[in-house]
Amino acid sequence: MRKERDDLSRIPNNKRRREHGARILLGPGQICLNDRDEAHVIETGQDDVDLKTVHSWIENRQDFASTIGDALEDTVYYVLDCARTGRYDLGDPDVDSDEKRVIGTKLQYHVLQYLGLPKKKHPDTEIASVDVELKGTIGSNWTIPREGQCGITLAIRLDIEKNTHESWLIRTHRAWLNDGINNDGKRTISAAARIRFGIKLYPEKKMRENPLKRLTPGQAAKVFDSRGQEPRLIDLFTSLPETVIPRPTILTVCAGRNDPINRVRKIRNTMRNNGYELLCGTWIEHRRVAEELDLDLSSAAWAAVPLDKLDESSKATIRRAYSARNFSFEGGSDGLHSELSDQTAREN
Repeated sequence: MRKERDDLSRIPNNKRRREHGARILLGPGQICLNDRDEAHVIETGQDDVDLKTVHSWIENRQDFASTIGDALEDTVYYVLDCARTGRYDLGDPDVDSDEKRVIGTKLQYHVLQYLGLPKKKHPDTEIASVDVELKGTIGSNWTIPREGQCGITLAIRLDIEKNTHESWLIRTHRAWLNDGINNDGKRTISAAARIRFGIKLYPEKKMRENPLKRLTPGQAAKVFDSRGQEPRLIDLFTSLPETVIPRPTILTVCAGRNDPINRVRKIRNTMRNNGYELLCGTWIEHRRVAEELDLDLSSAAWAAVPLDKLDESSKATIRRAYSARNFSFEGGSDGLHSELSDQTAREN
């Protein structure tokens, strides 16, 4: 043991990693001494068995990137509290720094839930029986606590300006952390170390765009004016045809009002008279029609589709869906719903 210590002492560690004022980035084979006064040799990525095990588990999850995107999206909706505040942009000046600080904590819960991982006190979780810290940020870096030094970290970043996300897997050696500490005693990850030794888990991905951001100032003024829910929802769908409208978007527009989803159902006839069919993601038949139009109505989303964009096969699918539910409609000048009403009457 003494000989091993003597051997290790001859290898430069992160306490002596500056030459002429310039920082030296330590690599495999050199000694890392963390803030807990624990020393160990830095391994290569190929020699780090635990890191390889976690990376393999993630690679086998083909939906990993999309799952992280879903977790981030739900985290943002939670922080904005859309259904009560009507806010839909994390970059809005109305969103204060205290609210943004909640993102990392809430993201952790969503990621663990969506990936089916256990919640632990420290480290945050385990993947394939390997301890893993989970860190999220909307800034340019992640803060690593003293107890997380030299452990494996799954680092997730949301770029608000670009509306993108990325994830990295890295062993956060103290030697790969910056020297400065914040008020909680946490250090950030060296960008040079992350790029050289970290594993980028997927190319930077675009977040799903909140459709409300596509409204013109004039359209937004009408959608968020003081009228009741139904006329504003009609303006929403009419302004954004062939656009997936997620459930949280509807709750945002109708913030503080009762039963907004039922209000969407009630505007179907008016939308049809205006030349649109409202498709709902909770109906399998509607999802099939939407998929043919390249619209993803999963998670109970909605979309307004111009009637002239529906072919005969799609119309037949919609007829069967409403007929099976004994659903009748008023009006309709395209022949679809007048025919549907006759068919429904015959079947009833």
